[in-house]
Amino acid sequence: MPNHPCPKCGRLLAPSGVMAVEGAEFPVYQCDECISPWTLEGETFECALTFCVGEDGEVFDPAAG
Repeated sequence: MPNHPCPKCGRLLAPSGVMAVEGAEFPVYQCDECISPWTLEGETFECALTFCVGEDGEVFDPAAG
């Protein structure tokens, strides 16, 4: 899996894992420099910006449903 720039700050990131969706696998990246709020059961947490890159090179949020 190739490195990919963070969509927010442009820092070049190595993949940190893989996510499988409907039989396809997508690389997962995390930027520890960019913080993203996540809400779980009404409580908001600050987390590293996490994103996947699709086969077409498009960045998407793995938590979006």
